[in-house]
Amino acid sequence: LATCYFRNGQEYRAYHTLKGCTLPQSRYLLALCCYKIRKLVEAEQALKPDRKSPDSEIPNGAAGRYLMGVICKQSEGRTAAAVEYFSQALTMDPFLWSAYEEICQLGAEKEAMALMQNPDLDSLYPAGQAGLDMQHMGAGSVPCTPMASTPLSERAEPA
Repeated sequence: LATCYFRNGQEYRAYHTLKGCTLPQSRYLLALCCYKIRKLVEAEQALKPDRKSPDSEIPNGAAGRYLMGVICKQSEGRTAAAVEYFSQALTMDPFLWSAYEEICQLGAEKEAMALMQNPDLDSLYPAGQAGLDMQHMGAGSVPCTPMASTPLSERAEPA
């Protein structure tokens, strides 16, 4: 029922339906609802009920960590925590490109480059066909600039 409410744009109804639920899927959906209705503290509590325990599991894998990163990014003074959650999301799902963009927008170029040089990425591709060959591209070749924040009309055409 809460999923139907959420998908129908009725986040407040979904929020009230999910309050008090403890299943991981319900906690993630509750966090999404809280985020949409701008209740960031409650969104974070839904994702990580025991904030003091570092072993407290965040539901929904990389997507849950990405959402936690977005929440931290929008909370004042929590940039480092946001970068950490985005990095965790990328480690779990290297194809979650929006997490990489968020890291770049936060100015964490070193962390972004370190994630792109992750040797585990090679295991995702057949031998010699990795999407990012950092040795041949050079360290400064992957721009860590927020392309998404540049209007299409101002973007340079690819050569």
